[in-house]
Amino acid sequence: MQILSKAVVAASLLALGGTAIALPAQAETREETAARYGVRASVLDISLSPSGDKIAFIAPGPQHSEVLNVIDLSGDASVKTIAGNTEIKADMTQCEWATESRLVCKVWVMTQNDRGLLLPYDRMFAVNDDGSESKLLTERRSSSALGIRQDGGDIVALDVAGEDGHILMTREYVKEFSVGSRFANDKQGLGVDLVDIVSGSRAVLERPDQNATRFIADQTGRIRIKVRSLADGRGVLTGDSVYMYRTEDSDAWRRLDDITIDGETVSDFHAVAVDSDRDVAFGFVTRDGFDALAEVTLDGSAKGRMLLARDDVDVDRLIRIGRQRRVVGASYATEKREVEYFDEELKVLASGLSQALPDTPLINIVGASADENRLLIVASSDTQPGTSYLFDKETKSLEPLLAIRNYLVDRTMGAMTSIAYPASDGTSIPGYLTLPPGKEAVGLPAIVLPHGGHPLAMSGGSTGSCSSSSRGVCCSTAELPRIFWLW
Repeated sequence: MQILSKAVVAASLLALGGTAIALPAQAETREETAARYGVRASVLDISLSPSGDKIAFIAPGPQHSEVLNVIDLSGDASVKTIAGNTEIKADMTQCEWATESRLVCKVWVMTQNDRGLLLPYDRMFAVNDDGSESKLLTERRSSSALGIRQDGGDIVALDVAGEDGHILMTREYVKEFSVGSRFANDKQGLGVDLVDIVSGSRAVLERPDQNATRFIADQTGRIRIKVRSLADGRGVLTGDSVYMYRTEDSDAWRRLDDITIDGETVSDFHAVAVDSDRDVAFGFVTRDGFDALAEVTLDGSAKGRMLLARDDVDVDRLIRIGRQRRVVGASYATEKREVEYFDEELKVLASGLSQALPDTPLINIVGASADENRLLIVASSDTQPGTSYLFDKETKSLEPLLAIRNYLVDRTMGAMTSIAYPASDGTSIPGYLTLPPGKEAVGLPAIVLPHGGHPLAMSGGSTGSCSSSSRGVCCSTAELPRIFWLW
């Protein structure tokens, strides 16, 4: 597969993150309108550099490809395409700034084996912000490997104390054919490597664990939590997991159990992040039948407190900013997506921006400079397709950057209304109704989009302020659990 290639894309396709589909500006047919609303977002992923002076974003290219663009805000602020994915069966899904001049990106691929079975896998690569010196970071497959390495690695930490130019990445170990060789790998499972983003060289930080599924680092780059799948006596996975943790002063793994939250014992704490300054883990628990967010100490006492719980819907996302992915809030969806910030400064900022911008949009803080003085913000609503902004705390300035869906800019969009309708057994089913502007519902045909569960999310910075949890993750800034869209 050709992961990287220099992309040559017409400037008209890249204006403010434009897409590769040209649509007329005048009166449209129904098909042309459908194409306009059905096209991929013009900004698929966006990231802010450590200084806050550069923006990197992934945009659609021709024939379902993707291009990686960089904007230097301290220079001429033009859009420069530095790389692209030209493989139709692959998607470039994520790019983050590892340093001020180098990006780390992920490509997700779907392929078929000899029996026609679809196999998903991903790969990580690094590239300079001018498109030079691309380097595959996922370890290459050995010719003697006894299996396929589908997992190309996930970023565990962008910043590692005392290790400039290095990141922490998970690594999937695959056993190798060992006849006639003493150097074949006999390990399997998931581990963590310290990876040089320029040379691609790596050093083992966490040895592979056959049952490990995830590692969580704190903001200094120290691994504090390991998630392990449980198996029965025959080695068959049971579907349950156990969470292991380290205290501040020890590298020994301890089981995270006997947890109490607000004095009540819980057995289903699912850790998703660590704050080393306060020595706590953030995680999801079940409260009154709904997912809620809590924090638990990692000092050995396993005592915690509830941070956010609802009696009507799940709390399903963490809001995290900056290179250390600092937890600043959480999110849930009632009639519309809501964000509750724990950080008081950001709470006031988000509320003020929502009131100041048109149509009272949801404010997602999706990125930050290393000192958090500059914030990357996405504002969107049911009638606003989304715009990214750069907010400077010192100057109190808000600078518009890119339209998230460029072909919907200046379009009149129908407002979304919360509704409910009875199922055949009388159960009230919630939904959303969107009518064309100026139209009544009577006599109109309908498009029904049933909600089938949480969509998969990208780690790290994205236009939807995604963050993963063991309970499921969501990405879209305009997530609509059930949509009734009448033309």
